[in-house]
Amino acid sequence: MYTTFLLVFISLYLLLHLWKSKSSKGEEGYFLAGRKLGLFPLIATLVVSQYGWINGVFELYLLDGPKAWFVLSLPYLIFNLIWVFLGKYLYQQKAYTTPGLFRLHYGKFTGGFAAILLTLIFLPIMYIHMGASVLNHSFGMSFEWATVLFIFLASLALITGGFKRIVYTDIFLFFLTYGGLFAVFIYLKMGHLNCIETIPTYRHVISETAASKYSYWGWWLLALIVFIDPSIHQRLWATKNENRVAKVMISSIFFWLLFDVLIIGIISQKGHIAEFDTVYELAELLPTEIGLLFNFMLLAVILSTANTYFNISFNNIAFDLFRFKQKTNRIWLIAAAMFLITYLTTVYLYANSSVIDILFDLFPAAISGLFLPFISIFIPKIKLPNHFVIAQMFAATLTCLFFQINPYNMSNFATETPVAIGLLSSLILQIIFLITWPAENVTKN
Repeated sequence: MYTTFLLVFISLYLLLHLWKSKSSKGEEGYFLAGRKLGLFPLIATLVVSQYGWINGVFELYLLDGPKAWFVLSLPYLIFNLIWVFLGKYLYQQKAYTTPGLFRLHYGKFTGGFAAILLTLIFLPIMYIHMGASVLNHSFGMSFEWATVLFIFLASLALITGGFKRIVYTDIFLFFLTYGGLFAVFIYLKMGHLNCIETIPTYRHVISETAASKYSYWGWWLLALIVFIDPSIHQRLWATKNENRVAKVMISSIFFWLLFDVLIIGIISQKGHIAEFDTVYELAELLPTEIGLLFNFMLLAVILSTANTYFNISFNNIAFDLFRFKQKTNRIWLIAAAMFLITYLTTVYLYANSSVIDILFDLFPAAISGLFLPFISIFIPKIKLPNHFVIAQMFAATLTCLFFQINPYNMSNFATETPVAIGLLSSLILQIIFLITWPAENVTKN
């Protein structure tokens, strides 16, 4: 039964990608769907593409209870709330991609380095890993073949038409996500969970050791990714006008809060009517139809994020780093290389890693290198000249990486240390450069 419905799901997903519609031409058409999308499609694609590590979210809630909300959601909601006010200034920038924005303000070398950093953190290894795990645990596929299938599904937009196709599929995935969450939430609140004496024990996506070693402040610093996230930038740029930016963000925050309420409502049933420690154990306890919806909800959220970030990583490399034209055959070499790298990294490097380990491996260096230069774009008084910015980005990134690698095995080493010291080094350099090169000397790019 599960296999039949999986084939139906894949068929619908393919149909949405292959369905012919009037396409928007040019860069604006490819990257932003011609800025012709309605309000709800933009809200749906923004909402559903931001919770891709849902397996980890569930397990952290199961480990820590509702208080986990203060590290898993609150910082992201607060930082996204800033976009309600900052978004119109982003919209006014004459750029279609985040590396393109860096290139516009700081020159081509800075834009190229930004493209590399953003690709390293947003190549969707973590999401491919989770999607393959769902297919492996719930649908019986081998992890290797599940990885191949999930990469294929996540990369379809490269072939079928860019951002517009992602939005079409995200609307479908949005309804599947909230439909699945509501179905499980209502069923559990009715108290009719199957009382199975023994259920299979599944390996945690997050071990208790991995979860406990990351501190409160580490999570808040990691949430700064919201400001440099190309998927958020893309969706705000794609609005019809700057007046709609705030509406998209406010509506998205409402749906994210609803998402949190539903998850907390689901995990609050642990210990009351049944014991479960992983998403897969919960799926086993549910009746077949509800369990099926729950598994497809997991797939929907993960696939939306993987789809978005695979497309963005491809754009960063092909169009921002190498500056290829859209119709050149060389872009398919980039796509093939990304497919292979993602597969090898998922199956051989991170196959037995926790989701949190992947998260804390990839995000800190990019946050350290990109956060202050990005914020400075909107504050001319602290904006640095091009050659200072590239030095600042390199220094902050390398400082963070040094403390991540920790070659001298320094003891009492908090997990937030690399990103904190990386950001501090970036701030110190910003102050030094501003003192030695006042803002009035910064030439207009």
